[in-house]
Amino acid sequence: MAELPFAGQIALVTGAAKRIGRSIALKLADQGATVIVNYNRSQSDAESVVREIESLGRRSVAIQGDVARKADVDKIFAKVEREFGRLDILVNNAGVFFAAKFEELTEEQWDQVLGTNLKAQFFCAQAAAPIMKRQGRGRIVN
Repeated sequence: MAELPFAGQIALVTGAAKRIGRSIALKLADQGATVIVNYNRSQSDAESVVREIESLGRRSVAIQGDVARKADVDKIFAKVEREFGRLDILVNNAGVFFAAKFEELTEEQWDQVLGTNLKAQFFCAQAAAPIMKRQGRGRIVN
């Protein structure tokens, strides 16, 4: 049997409790990765994804944090380093949208979209870079 492409690698997927993030987390686990499931408010969904990953024989943990907040990102990455000692793959998946007409989108909603869909990728890549540089490699997917 061929070795799995992500065997032995540690992956963090932001917004991994639902939808596309969930699918990405499960696929990475299916391909051999240990997967860190980041979530903001969907704890039960995140725990469900962790159980699915563990049923594949992979290690997984859920870590809560709002990736649009730098303080939360710092805590997430500190925990990743403490628990795993490395990070090979970061998938910046977290995103928000509002089912509202464009003309009715509020400034507060727009700020949330920019925070989660743009600022978060910057914060997470900035936090992942030193870890990946120390180990001499890593991949960031936005």
